[in-house]
Amino acid sequence: MRRVLTAALLLTPWPASADAPSLVSFAPSAAEIPANTLRVYLTFSEPMSRGQARDLIRLVRADGSIVESPFLNLGIELWDRAQRRMTLIIDPGRVKQGVGPNLREGAPLESSNRYSLIVDGSMKSAVGEAIGSDQKVVLRIGAAERRLVDPEIWDLVALAERRLDPLQVRFERSMDDAGSRRLIRVFGPDGGAVRGNIVTDGRDWSMTPKSPWPPGAYRLVIGPELEDVAGNTMRSAFDAQAETIGRAVEPREIIFRVKGLDKY
Repeated sequence: MRRVLTAALLLTPWPASADAPSLVSFAPSAAEIPANTLRVYLTFSEPMSRGQARDLIRLVRADGSIVESPFLNLGIELWDRAQRRMTLIIDPGRVKQGVGPNLREGAPLESSNRYSLIVDGSMKSAVGEAIGSDQKVVLRIGAAERRLVDPEIWDLVALAERRLDPLQVRFERSMDDAGSRRLIRVFGPDGGAVRGNIVTDGRDWSMTPKSPWPPGAYRLVIGPELEDVAGNTMRSAFDAQAETIGRAVEPREIIFRVKGLDKY
């Protein structure tokens, strides 16, 4: 989140709208997410008012008990420019094994359990319209993910030349939604970036090009900062001991070819 945008966002004159806001999507959206998931993203239908999340978004166990203080309190909420997409950071100190908050309070999410993320119906849009009824996302929690990210085991779907078929990538785990949109790029046979519309749900990534694929060799380039939902990167696992963290790595490249219906 670029904090320098905050002041400008607070001064944005939102257009008046009588539409009640609603929660329209949630990420990661996989059927099961790791117990050490670090970020979740909530997207609303309307620009939302700031300063409500701490009191109006709660994490509830299957038995109805509330998880106390599961999210990192930054003092400022993390919204996109439109104030429709919000980032919630699950407290890393409680997620990371063996550190004080984790030892004292335990991890907010426990494997083999089910939780509900509830957005209170009183949460309001930027123009004061309330959602009206509680919005709930059910979270099914699997085992923690502590492996390095390895793009070499991703699956790519073959492409046909001169067509507008999307390039499709299947991850072997849930990747960070925002990062996968920003840090995965495609470069064409001429060396230039391929422009297109990116869609991802955390487990699948696709890009539909703006112009048909010409034949030739392409590069799928993955930035080393790309994280899965548990904060693991190509460089290190989130829970790695300090002395085991690897050196900085270069962007990873996967070469594929577009030539008729042939595979790479």
